Amino acid sequence: MRLTPQIIARRLEKALRREAAQLAYCTLAPNRFLVRLPPDFVEEWAVFLPRLEEELAEHLQRAVESMTEMELPRGSAVEVRLVAEPSLRSGRMRVETSFAAPGPPRLVALEGLAHPLDYPLVQPVTVIGRGEVDLRLPPEHTAVSRRHAQVLVGDAGLVLEDLGSRMGTYVNRRRVTRSPLQRGDLILIGDVVLRLR
Repeated sequence: MRLTPQIIARRLEKALRREAAQLAYCTLAPNRFLVRLPPDFVEEWAVFLPRLEEELAEHLQRAVESMTEMELPRGSAVEVRLVAEPSLRSGRMRVETSFAAPGPPRLVALEGLAHPLDYPLVQPVTVIGRGEVDLRLPPEHTAVSRRHAQVLVGDAGLVLEDLGSRMGTYVNRRRVTRSPLQRGDLILIGDVVLRLR
């Protein structure tokens, strides 16, 4: 059998129902899913893996919301990771689930950087740019100002502020000077695309 994203989605839903924890007054759904896939699938879908992970997480989140008797751990969201497992033959997959408390919000690079970036937002203010800042982008990115933007973390949530950058700061393709952030938002700083997770 050939693996497809639709088959993976169905298997994740089965794992969601099978691994849920029955508490006294509700059923708690697992919120972390690690999907081990054969290397040939991961290689074929490499370009689309980050997007596929997001779509599968959104699918599971909707599945939990549609079940009145099931809920996620308080304050958490569903996360799906797709990884290659050399021992798996073509067409096979393994799903591992877990319950995890929500961690800090993170900025994950989707485009524009040569190396992976997964930056936790643990400080009240995180300045982004290519100078002496908290989250330093490579100096060769000349479309990024030295102090380009900052993310403010507070009780009311996250806010992105442009710091008077030359090229501007964008949230979901809209230029902003100040914008609240939500999980899944795309942030464009110069030619670097970040996603809030």
